[in-house]
Amino acid sequence: MRQQFSSCRCPTTKHSCRTGRCARSRTTRRASPSRRCFCAICRPRLDILPLYVVLIASVPLWFALTDRSPRLALAVSVFLWLSAGLFHVNLTDLSQPKGVWYFNPFSWQLVFLIGLLAGLRVRRGLAPFPYVRPLFLAALAICVLAVPANLLVHFGGHAAEAPLRLLISKTSEGPLRLINALAIVYVVFNLDALRRIEPTGWLRPIYAAGRNSLPIFVAGTILSDLITALVIGSGGLTLPIELVVVFLGIVLQLWFALDRDRRKRNPSRPAPRSLLVASDDDRGYDRPPPSVSYPMSDAARDPAT
Repeated sequence: MRQQFSSCRCPTTKHSCRTGRCARSRTTRRASPSRRCFCAICRPRLDILPLYVVLIASVPLWFALTDRSPRLALAVSVFLWLSAGLFHVNLTDLSQPKGVWYFNPFSWQLVFLIGLLAGLRVRRGLAPFPYVRPLFLAALAICVLAVPANLLVHFGGHAAEAPLRLLISKTSEGPLRLINALAIVYVVFNLDALRRIEPTGWLRPIYAAGRNSLPIFVAGTILSDLITALVIGSGGLTLPIELVVVFLGIVLQLWFALDRDRRKRNPSRPAPRSLLVASDDDRGYDRPPPSVSYPMSDAARDPAT
């Protein structure tokens, strides 16, 4: 039967959805609970993965520019960031309400390049972000003041105002958001108390989660979607139960990170010796040859020979 794809407004997310999951047939007058559940979670939750793909694909370009001059690469990156923010340059994504990528790759590439340049400095034995006392104090002040400022903006209802919305935009990595992120990174890399922390003990799961960030992200996304479907299907959870569910989700992800670290250090099965074994006669070629004493003639044994 041919279906009519119409706009479906979900009562929980308060946004219209035009994907096939929320499509209703001509004969369907009232959506079923499962269909309402799909409508609530139909907004893409893996929208950051395409950004990863684009940024990884751009690595050769950034390496080529960095080899010529790191300042040139940074200038190009800042130009792209400014152009994307001022002229709203973005890629098309029809699954999003605004029709564009939620994380603009032309804007977020600046953060990626800054991390790439910091990593190259570490490989050369240099500090990723050199310590400058006035800059450190300014970054620390930004980190402290950003907490009440964020609370005032979001809970005070000012986040939707036009000038401020552009400055704190997550899609185009607004200037205030970028400055706040760079200030946090600068303080973390130059705070002595944090640099002396060893990746052992109670912090071991945190470091393990950082080393396995992509698998942890995927696991967290799956858990989030499952819990979202459970909450919508059950009509909501009480606050104590929600806190318990959040705590259990964090514990599961940290356990998953530790398990992946343990598997990397102690693999369950040995790695294959080779993929180029032609026949049964070639098996065991990597074993030491047997010690065989070959017969020698009398002439070979004679020292005069």
